[in-house]
Amino acid sequence: MVEMEALGECKYFPGLTSEILKARKRSGAITKAVRKVVRHVLEAEELKEKSKEALIVEEIFRSKDIKIQNIRDEVEKFIHLAEQRVTLSELYEKLSEVPFGLTAQIISLVLLDILLKYGDKVSIFEKGQFHLEINPLLFDRLMANPQKFEVQKNIFSDERKNYLKALSGVLKKRTNNLLEITKTLVSQIKQLDKYTKSTERLSKPALKLRNAVMNAREPYRLVFNDIPVALGFKSFENCNNEFFNQLKESLNELESRYSDLLAEIEDFFFSSFELKSEEKSRKILLNKIIEIEEFISADEIKIITNSIKTENLPYERWLEKLATVVNGKNIPKNWSDYDLAEFKQKIILIGYEIKRLQIIFYMKTYTKGKMIA
Repeated sequence: MVEMEALGECKYFPGLTSEILKARKRSGAITKAVRKVVRHVLEAEELKEKSKEALIVEEIFRSKDIKIQNIRDEVEKFIHLAEQRVTLSELYEKLSEVPFGLTAQIISLVLLDILLKYGDKVSIFEKGQFHLEINPLLFDRLMANPQKFEVQKNIFSDERKNYLKALSGVLKKRTNNLLEITKTLVSQIKQLDKYTKSTERLSKPALKLRNAVMNAREPYRLVFNDIPVALGFKSFENCNNEFFNQLKESLNELESRYSDLLAEIEDFFFSSFELKSEEKSRKILLNKIIEIEEFISADEIKIITNSIKTENLPYERWLEKLATVVNGKNIPKNWSDYDLAEFKQKIILIGYEIKRLQIIFYMKTYTKGKMIA
């Protein structure tokens, strides 16, 4: 780090008015001001006219000063050469020493400006994990610990651009931006329920696609290598209409997996009572429960029959509640494959018990009828 007395040697240090940008030690007030500038740039937070933050925006983001341009050029050169991952501490070390002597505030804000300009042409990693967007919290961590961050340039040939265009069509996106496409894929998988994210009961392509996205380490590799391989293609160059159809089918399968689980719960539940899997069977089953209610003694059966008698819930929520009660702890969305297997075992036993009680009911009714006769 350049000491104050060595500043004269820093011929590329820009002629700035902002004391915040020039400060060698970052106080709480400086950090607060920089954060406000970042929120303005990233989230369009309003700044007061002629405020210290507005001055920073003018001197960094809108400046035509040749020395600021020189700094931008150095940052762009650094990114342009980053064909493999490089740590940002290298950039900070270079620009903080003679002949630049820049403060962390200047380096960080110019870097932010360039990263936003480059968009999906640069991937950002923090401790090895990629980030799909820059937000104020990420910027805070980056400025405080640039040694924990890496960048890598993404190279797009015409073939890669065409592939991204076709991929965006499948995802119904109006952009060919790598990061936006990756964000859409990651978001779709993250929004899935816990059951769909853990089950092995998927087709091979859907299972491999889900795992590829969940375990992704970087956007470039995920989109151009991992997803094609997951769907049975060597690389993106081999991807044809069959690939894009398979991708669409696999995403649809993942999206509908929870609905399929509920349908399976419904089918198995009603079949255990020799009923059809349809909503009107709920009323038939309810009448059966009412008939045998006086013969039910086991608390576990009582809890389940009480759930069956819950009439004020919509059909799907009724099924979910019933499955949760049988499971004893988790709602179906949080189930594992083991929970489903356990549910089926319990329902079989409950079905047997209900049938046994029905026999008792019919025998007593028949006996009572004969006695009356």
